[in-house]
Amino acid sequence: MYIKPKYNILDWKDFNNECQYAKKEWLYLSKNYLNTVTHQMSSKEYLHQRHTVFRIDMLMYLYARLRRQQGDTRLGVLCGLLTHLLDYFYDHRSMSNNDFAFAEQLIETRKDYHPYDPLTKALAELFSMFWSMVPNPSLVSRTLARMLETQRDSLQQVNERITLGNLEVLTRAKGHRSLCLYYSIANPDFDIEEAEHLEKFGYYMQYMDDLEDFYEDRFEHRYSCISSVTDGCDEASRLLDIALPDLATFYKGKKFDFEFFSNTVMFYHNFLMKSCQRRERLQYLPQGVQRLASLRKAFFSSFIPLFYLTPLELIDSIK
Repeated sequence: MYIKPKYNILDWKDFNNECQYAKKEWLYLSKNYLNTVTHQMSSKEYLHQRHTVFRIDMLMYLYARLRRQQGDTRLGVLCGLLTHLLDYFYDHRSMSNNDFAFAEQLIETRKDYHPYDPLTKALAELFSMFWSMVPNPSLVSRTLARMLETQRDSLQQVNERITLGNLEVLTRAKGHRSLCLYYSIANPDFDIEEAEHLEKFGYYMQYMDDLEDFYEDRFEHRYSCISSVTDGCDEASRLLDIALPDLATFYKGKKFDFEFFSNTVMFYHNFLMKSCQRRERLQYLPQGVQRLASLRKAFFSSFIPLFYLTPLELIDSIK
């Protein structure tokens, strides 16, 4: 299904400019805090970090525009970096109860990191910066606690048999609680009433994330609620159709710029659908052709950083 957005060239330029600002902030934070960590990562992991940074910053930028406020690009990029680094931390630990406790203490900056562990050192330093920038730390701590509960459930079920129904419940919870966490970071007045209208949109955003990670999940034998890219694109469009009216009941009015928000979300949706379909077609071509397509994407990304939001290429996903 194709959802036609109504946007003008100025909105598109503003969105692309935000991606340009995000690129500068990401490179700055990487240079000053992540040099040692980045050298330990595979090229696929590095690209996954970049993609996460741009996706989370886009989410927080749109929320700021929705509230007719100026967004904080550094905070958005920082949230994206920390999201990726925590996932990377979880992937490289056994994640026993002690590991979870250590991670949670790192997040709250209550645990001394080992001076010879670059990853925990970077996490501690970046979380210290993060908490100094958050407008309402107590609110964020509460939403973060709920998100970490879902993270525990998600990691514990990776290597177990899980029914499709339970996977959908987990996907809904992860999407909703993630969205509430990011919005509570940006908005010190975020409350339960607003959170209630984000459940369907959170599920849509998490489903889109799973769609982008489709090939990587399949290669690494992770469970996914998506059976194919074609079906996933159809379902993502259906979920967005359901989510937008629910958002409108809360955000429509002079206090909010819901038109810009919804139009940009639809632009993002169509952009991602075409990217996923393009990647699906590329899988049947030789790797040399795939690499040429990846170089073409890298070239356009150099002056249209909006392309950093697109999914990783197949040749990157399976390294």
